[in-house]
Amino acid sequence: MKKTLLNLVLILTLLLSINTHSQFSISNEKYNSGNCLISIDLNYSVNRAREYRIFMYNSNGAIIKVINLGRKTRGSYSAGMITISSSLEFKMKEKSFFGGFRTLYTKKVIHCQNDLDSDGLLNINDNCPNNFNPNQEDLDNDGIGNICDNDIDDDGISNDKDACPTKVGTSLGEGCPDSDGDGVYDNEDECLNEVGVASNNGCPKPDLKFRIVLVSSSCSDCSSNLENLGSKRHKVARNGGILNISPMVIENIGEGQSKPAQIKYFFSLNRTFESSDIPFNISTDISPINKGAVKSVSQTIFGNDFLDKGMPYGNIYVIGKIDSEGKIDELNENNNTFVIPIIFTENLSSTKENPKDIFLLGKSSYKLNIYDSNGNLKKSYFVKDKSHEKEIISQLNLKGLYILKTPNSTRKIILK
Repeated sequence: MKKTLLNLVLILTLLLSINTHSQFSISNEKYNSGNCLISIDLNYSVNRAREYRIFMYNSNGAIIKVINLGRKTRGSYSAGMITISSSLEFKMKEKSFFGGFRTLYTKKVIHCQNDLDSDGLLNINDNCPNNFNPNQEDLDNDGIGNICDNDIDDDGISNDKDACPTKVGTSLGEGCPDSDGDGVYDNEDECLNEVGVASNNGCPKPDLKFRIVLVSSSCSDCSSNLENLGSKRHKVARNGGILNISPMVIENIGEGQSKPAQIKYFFSLNRTFESSDIPFNISTDISPINKGAVKSVSQTIFGNDFLDKGMPYGNIYVIGKIDSEGKIDELNENNNTFVIPIIFTENLSSTKENPKDIFLLGKSSYKLNIYDSNGNLKKSYFVKDKSHEKEIISQLNLKGLYILKTPNSTRKIILK
């Protein structure tokens, strides 16, 4: 009876051995440094869980590491990453029927490294084996991953010289294309999906226009609508009264969105804006306006906003102008100005003259512009006569050669 039982046990053990087939694989075994990803394929006819372990031996036959895989059924498994610095022998063992572990597979490995960058991809399948890139991004599908490709878009221009490294471009555009075909390359085009012009950075030109401007002041019978003001003038005094400009309705009648802009205000002797008109120290910001849209803004000019010097009393004009410095390229540069006729006095009830700084405009009054030797406007004043002009020049804090221009003369002067 005992002999029969023993024979049955031997037969069962033999059957289990026959039904088991395990493969222990480590590829790319001849690299010079030491990370190795271990994979195991278990394939046997009886799908029964068994317990597996991997034993690692050094050249002296001593066990230096044991990896416990636990109980596994048929399938493919990873035993994780190990580091190898010398020749090792691996033995994959299965727990036997009798409780011990029997060797299923033996493999000798010398310095294996099959995932250099530890991104979970074997070197043979990794498009950048030395750079961590688990997503394997490859824009130009050349088999070299973006992270290690010197020319990501494969346009013949290296990444370090390519202003658009992920877009196929040309050397004329510093590696960038002209996506919207407007003649402005993408690296300089602020409107990539709209046909524009180079002078407006690749965007369609806007055109800002004052649709309506309403003004109120101390003039009780003046129309608030400038278009209906007629021959009347609004009233502002240095020591009282305000000029309330509200609303200013601005419309964009151009072909594209406008950029941020400003309305600046100028003191002038006539209705025409000139670069020599004296600016107020105030401005009104305008945020971008879409094509066909409108925006309302407001501004108040107080009496003390008028400068003590260079802004005389009398019948003058306050001019409001959008983008007076010409930073925005518009379809029409001549429709973004409004003019307010003003009676400017010292007090609302009088026109008392202060001979030191302020004077009444008269028939002998004129504008004095002072330019440097390169033709740049430095100062601009309204003066009442030749004597007043000499007084202004004597008080200038300027040195060197300058050009003085009046309506009737142009002359050079050296200021010390």
